[in-house]
Amino acid sequence: MCAFFGFLSLSPPLGETHASPLTSPSLELLQDGELSYGPAPQISLARHGHRFLLFWGETYATEKWRREGGESPSVSQAEELLQRWERTGQLAPVMNALNGPFLAICRDPDAGAVHFLRDPLGQKDFFLAQGKGGVFFSDRLDFLARLPGIDRSHSPEAVADYLSLGYIPAPRTIYAKILKVPAGSRITFAQDGTYSLQPYWHPKFTLIRGHDWLESRRTTEELLQQAIARRLEGKERLGFMLSGGVDSGTLLGLVRRLQPDLPCHAYTVTFSEEAYNEGTLASQVAQQQGVDWKHIPASPGDFSRMASLIAVAGEPFGDSSLLACALCMEATQGESLMTGDGGDELFGGYRRYQAMLHRHRIPQGLEPLTRLLARCAVALLPSSKDNRSRLANVVRGLGAFAKAPLEAYATFQQVASPSLRDALLAHPQEESFLQVWKQNLKEERLPHPVLAYNLLDLLHYLPDDGCRKQTIAATAQGASLLSPLMDREILDFIQHLPLEFRVTTKETKRLLRSIGQEFLAPEAVSMPKKGFGVPVSQWFRGPLAPLAQEMARSLPQWDSRKLLHPQMVHAVVENHIQGKQDHGALLWSLFCLKFWEEQYPLT
Repeated sequence: MCAFFGFLSLSPPLGETHASPLTSPSLELLQDGELSYGPAPQISLARHGHRFLLFWGETYATEKWRREGGESPSVSQAEELLQRWERTGQLAPVMNALNGPFLAICRDPDAGAVHFLRDPLGQKDFFLAQGKGGVFFSDRLDFLARLPGIDRSHSPEAVADYLSLGYIPAPRTIYAKILKVPAGSRITFAQDGTYSLQPYWHPKFTLIRGHDWLESRRTTEELLQQAIARRLEGKERLGFMLSGGVDSGTLLGLVRRLQPDLPCHAYTVTFSEEAYNEGTLASQVAQQQGVDWKHIPASPGDFSRMASLIAVAGEPFGDSSLLACALCMEATQGESLMTGDGGDELFGGYRRYQAMLHRHRIPQGLEPLTRLLARCAVALLPSSKDNRSRLANVVRGLGAFAKAPLEAYATFQQVASPSLRDALLAHPQEESFLQVWKQNLKEERLPHPVLAYNLLDLLHYLPDDGCRKQTIAATAQGASLLSPLMDREILDFIQHLPLEFRVTTKETKRLLRSIGQEFLAPEAVSMPKKGFGVPVSQWFRGPLAPLAQEMARSLPQWDSRKLLHPQMVHAVVENHIQGKQDHGALLWSLFCLKFWEEQYPLT
């Protein structure tokens, strides 16, 4: 049974109890009027007359109110939220003030509507499917996709976005009839079943003048310590998903400073391919902080685990670092696992931000010439065989100058170019994710143009790829995650700092690196970002090459929805194996599409 699952009737006779369509011997559901839901820790329900609020969130979600106002935690979180909603008359500001992962369902009888809300950074998933007379809801897509009577026909736009990005941006899922609530948004249903989507939270990069570097560093460190402390409350031991980089190493150092006697273990996934292996630096960090360290060797044989992970996801998900995260979580022994998620988005950790900083230094009058020269340079360079090679980095960097800024930024995330995506699809679709990005930026007035890309990552990449990856892995392994870098108080402070406090053309994550110098070796502080990527290019040219060829040959058998052109898939496989082009990430995404098709066929 998942932690958040149920059914809500949209238009029952108020005050009456109705049998849930989910009732069965295998489901333990609480029935409260028009609402049926699964009992689980940290779920609370409050009802005042015909108004109710069902809440699932962390215990520290409302801690700031109690700290500032001296309020007593004598009532449930749902009751506290409902009381605040009724006092203020507005739901959005109440939910916007929460900290940490949460989901909420709120019935507003005055408006004749029901709101489904998800936390601002998307640390929990929230899926909705309409049924007869109401809405099924869950934090797990696979639960809804397997319900009797649910339409599992695909969304063509979602498939196109998936081949472009390797993930499916909300509010779409792979299923045309199942929605995903976007992070920081609410989907509102009327009694007749119609719905609308509206954000209740939005990043606000409002530069406040007069920030001092040393004072900003001190405040950031204090906020980090507070974020860690609230997540450590009640923890008797702790695990760390430890890379050799700045985020996780700095968190480990701060935890040891706050609670030096807390039993801690660190876990690192290692690879024989040196460009992907962070084991040496991670072991040094663990040894320096005095914690037990375990490395989990990953090999091409672990690729077989992806089928079960996609079964948990309920839809294709092509970020290969999902495998590394799942391997790391599998090694823990019931510990809460602390991660550095959100560090790149909040503190400016992506090298693509640096590329776009260079890109926006070009005078507008020179743009046409710059694009022409960049396109010529890319055409003259050979194809890269590895996504992490120096050549690949040069090609990506030049690509930022070869297109208009937003399209250029998209190339840093794309798994398949628009032309390759359209060639692969049996029925090509419009590039919907790019239209959404343009709409997101249409009314923005930002202190620096590069903040536009940071905003897009906070709205889309972090919740729909980064957090989704961790949620899938944690669900599959039964892990409990702690992500202090995504604390709302940190985010709210960081948004008002000058961009150069976070990233410049020479340095990423400036604030975090400065804090981490106390805990990390110099080479770890200066090391470029690696993340938890998997050497897919090498694997698909080596041990997994026969598997890739078989995937292409058998496409007519597994592609039940007729999504792809078999000849084009075959060409992609052969071009990669022969070293003509690097399609490792695309092949991984195609395999994940295959795993989904095999486990959720169209019936």
